[in-house]
Amino acid sequence: MRRGIRRTVAGRRRGAWTALLSLAVMLWWSTIASAQLDPIGFVRRVPPTIIVIMDTSASMLQDGNGNYYDPGFWPTTDATVTPAFSLPVGTKTYRRIFNGMLYATATKYSSTKIQAVAAVWNPADALTSNNATDNAFLDPTRYAIAKAGLAAAIGENSVYTTRWGVVKLRQKNVAWRSTPGGAGAGGNDCDKAVAVSDATQLLYGDNNPCSAGGPSFYGVYAPKVEAANYLNTGAAPFAGTIMVAPAASTASAVRTIALRGAGDSQGFIPAGIGGIAAGAQFADRPLSFALDDAKSAASTAMANDAASTRSCRNTIVILITAGKDSGNAAYVSGNDVLARATGFTTVSDGSSNHRVPIHVIGVRVAAAEKTQLQGIATNSGGVYHDASTAVDVQNWIDYAVQAGYMRSADITAAKSSSEFIAVSPIVATVNLTGGKDSTGTALVNNLVHQQDNTALPVVPQRSNVMVTAAFELPGFAGKLRSFRVYKPVRDTSQASGWKFQNDGTKLWPDIDSPARPSLAGVARTPADPATRNIYTYIPDGAGGGTVTAFTTANTASLATAMNLNATAASTLITFIRSQPIGAIIGSTPGIQDTPSLDPPPDDDYGRADAPSSFAGMHKDRRAIIFVGANDGMMHAIDARTGFEVWAFIPYNLLTKLKSLFDGQAIDTYEYFVDSSPKLAEVKIANQWRSLLMFGEGPGGVFYQCFDITEAGMGVDPTLGDIGAVNSLLAKFDSPNESIVFKWAFPNYGHFDPTIKQTFPLTDGSPGNSVTLWGDLNDSKGATYVEKTIGFTWSDPAVGPLDAARDTTAVIMGSGYFPPIETSLSNRGGPSAPKAGNAIYLLDVDTGLPLGNESETVCATTTGRGCVSVGDVAGNLRKNAIQADPTAAGVSGSAVISKAYAGDIDGKYWRFDFQVDGTLTANLMADTGVPIYASSALLFVGGADVYMFFATGSDILPPTTPGGTGTFKLYGLKDNAPASGSTTKFSIDLATVSASGALVTGERPSTSPTVAGDIVFYTTTTESGSAPCNDFSANLYAITYTGSAAYDANGNGKMDNNESNVVKTVAGRATAPFIVDQHLYFGSTGAGGAVVQAFGDPVDFNNGVGQVGVRILSWREIR
Repeated sequence: MRRGIRRTVAGRRRGAWTALLSLAVMLWWSTIASAQLDPIGFVRRVPPTIIVIMDTSASMLQDGNGNYYDPGFWPTTDATVTPAFSLPVGTKTYRRIFNGMLYATATKYSSTKIQAVAAVWNPADALTSNNATDNAFLDPTRYAIAKAGLAAAIGENSVYTTRWGVVKLRQKNVAWRSTPGGAGAGGNDCDKAVAVSDATQLLYGDNNPCSAGGPSFYGVYAPKVEAANYLNTGAAPFAGTIMVAPAASTASAVRTIALRGAGDSQGFIPAGIGGIAAGAQFADRPLSFALDDAKSAASTAMANDAASTRSCRNTIVILITAGKDSGNAAYVSGNDVLARATGFTTVSDGSSNHRVPIHVIGVRVAAAEKTQLQGIATNSGGVYHDASTAVDVQNWIDYAVQAGYMRSADITAAKSSSEFIAVSPIVATVNLTGGKDSTGTALVNNLVHQQDNTALPVVPQRSNVMVTAAFELPGFAGKLRSFRVYKPVRDTSQASGWKFQNDGTKLWPDIDSPARPSLAGVARTPADPATRNIYTYIPDGAGGGTVTAFTTANTASLATAMNLNATAASTLITFIRSQPIGAIIGSTPGIQDTPSLDPPPDDDYGRADAPSSFAGMHKDRRAIIFVGANDGMMHAIDARTGFEVWAFIPYNLLTKLKSLFDGQAIDTYEYFVDSSPKLAEVKIANQWRSLLMFGEGPGGVFYQCFDITEAGMGVDPTLGDIGAVNSLLAKFDSPNESIVFKWAFPNYGHFDPTIKQTFPLTDGSPGNSVTLWGDLNDSKGATYVEKTIGFTWSDPAVGPLDAARDTTAVIMGSGYFPPIETSLSNRGGPSAPKAGNAIYLLDVDTGLPLGNESETVCATTTGRGCVSVGDVAGNLRKNAIQADPTAAGVSGSAVISKAYAGDIDGKYWRFDFQVDGTLTANLMADTGVPIYASSALLFVGGADVYMFFATGSDILPPTTPGGTGTFKLYGLKDNAPASGSTTKFSIDLATVSASGALVTGERPSTSPTVAGDIVFYTTTTESGSAPCNDFSANLYAITYTGSAAYDANGNGKMDNNESNVVKTVAGRATAPFIVDQHLYFGSTGAGGAVVQAFGDPVDFNNGVGQVGVRILSWREIR
């Protein structure tokens, strides 16, 4: 299917924004998606302030099972105590773990037994200092778990999220005792006494260097405070509690504190004076005071913030704690920690109030103490999470940081999440007979007959479902939604007896048992993760391989591909299978339904009433939605019910899945299948087949192809209950059953999952770096052509190269790859080919370059199967073909012979190709400004080809080359058979400049679309000096010659100075999409994520190729 749709221009009325558009759209193809270096960059406009409260009570040195880890080193020279332990001969120092350690009445502490752990450190041998085993002694403690998780999370969230602060508990003159950190073994300043009840150990006791008081009494080097923490009353902030005041560029300071070890006076020191009150133990953990101090820090940070960002910058508090608010009876009765948390709903910046949610991370918290911590989170608008490992802590800090990027209005309104639309909505045909809305209510008139007479034929309802794709923060969950576009309303004036009126009803009810009501209206995975049909492909090392179910039963074969041991691989497989659909960011969904090319291209394709034809055999195929997500998978979703029925993890992404286990950092986001599905009907070996092709965007360097002809067959398309879902799942529960793997380009067998390298970058990549989770390797057989492929941003175009359809080609660009090739020895080091600036012509059946099956060369200007467009030196940006190529041929013919695409150097190309694979690059124009997105084509008079595109990127950081300047909307006419092109129009957008990391100006929102003789563009405008103001989206309508298309000012005539902007809405726009005489685009702004729909609200279901779009009104669908 070609990206550009051929149009033959006839007359055009220029009414007052009530125009006639001529369009013919293939309904089930995915729309054009954008290709940017970091597609979530737009959400980071005003990064949040993050304030961490670290519990520094003594219980942080416990492991959650009652065991206290003494941070000190004990010498083996005290003969009065060493017989109590069994230590290896020659041990010079050892560590102590106090089992069941509690406060007691007669003595300070009690313990059931001491575990002695031999240390490596020998005070007489400096080489034994800071041994890794000794340093790991405290790893099981809450203290070490919390610190490690915090340090890791900040390490991933400090490029854009730079505003961090940290608050500890109130502690008076807190200090480590003598031995932590290897300063010396033993000391007379131990804390005492610990009464030990073990039958053997009660016969002994500490004497030297620390006398504990005789047999059964032992010392402990617990850190000390001068007074109980709960006694430190006074106004907030209490002296010393704010270790780092939240402000700009403080992330590294907080991380440094988290990395400081035991014995470091500048780090966290877990200390307090607990006791017994009313017969119960307490831990001296005054969280009420900590909240007071954090609230004060938040208020000060807000007041100190710039006026331009103060009103919309979110502040998030992260409380990392071992348990509930704690102190003696007087403290507890005088302090209501839940009321303190409620106070975070109105934190003042000096002139206005803000809600500051508290995200509570309970590190190995006792079950009885969780209720209060959950209350703290709930009362403030935050969330409570349990953590038992450093990875858990890191994950939930990532989650809290993500929450900081919610829309500020959503936080103020106490919403739990914000949704963001980054790709265009699509409209397709889905059988809704007997259908229900998201509440389970039957859809009105879901099946109607002509003149409302059941004896007459059924009236088809085409283009009746809209699908939107979004992602949610926090959590990065994917939100795929389905809406009924219109409903039939009785109208005897119409030939069918019906008119079709706009609707917008949400679809996909909850049909599970037991119910899952929270998932009504959104796509979902099956309730039982074991029933998910997830597959991958494992190469055999000899050029082939096997489609393999991604289950623990196949751990042995999957572990190697995941670069994990069997135990870790099994754990990760179970984790991945249990996750919901991941973030849909750069993938525009595609929908396959029944074959519907009209007129049919040949008799083999046929029509639905020809039983032996392709269309006839598949007339009852259920509609299936395909969409890529950043959970590692391409998903197949039943369009009738919203249930996932199949998913595929590309082989090269298996080793990357482990990055999901510790959470997705918003600063250094890891992309996976962040590319749009390409659906195509092609003829292979005289048989029509339906194919799915997709790349990975910034997620990886592979394209893959599947035969999906039978996907959706065998289950009645009018059924929408759970039984139908289960029957459909059974159609995909074996490898290559309803969806068959065809090929991957490059060959999966040439990928080495054991490679992992990270490189710093300044090109706008996420987090200013790139991590290669595996890579192509010469030792695995990687070819020259394969190594020219970059990250696979470019969505393929597909079409026959000859009238007999004996050869069908796939055309795609190579996509951007950072300038690191020569640093990769696996690619050949200094001799590695440059990746990113090529275009490919592949055989649709094999995935190999046409005429260049050995893949040994990728020539410049003219070549076979692959041609490079080079790289302009001196413009500080590496060239690449990011855009989706737009394929075309001779008007009126299905044969394609050329494709158009721009590159990051700013050059716009026509690539001519022949059936033998010959590719020739012809320069159409050199704009000098990067071209990231695709173009649209228009045929005029059967021969003239007009090309439309925009320069610039709507999310490239302004600090990177190509991120600023004057971007333009272009219209060119191909001069063929002469060379080059003629510029028909070049419209300047408002100049883009940098305000620090913020943008001022207007930038194009991906790709244009054409209807009749009019091209539509969308742009987004923002102000760096007023970042709290919403984005503004413009819809441009321009004739192919460059004049205004409509009477935009509504004065009843076309003025010479008529504006090309026909609509402005709030928010950031996606690309426009036109189907069934209506125009759609998504917008995400301060008011939320919405779909803008433009057209006649009572004129739907016109069928393919109908004329008469009357653009009358806008409506929004949430």
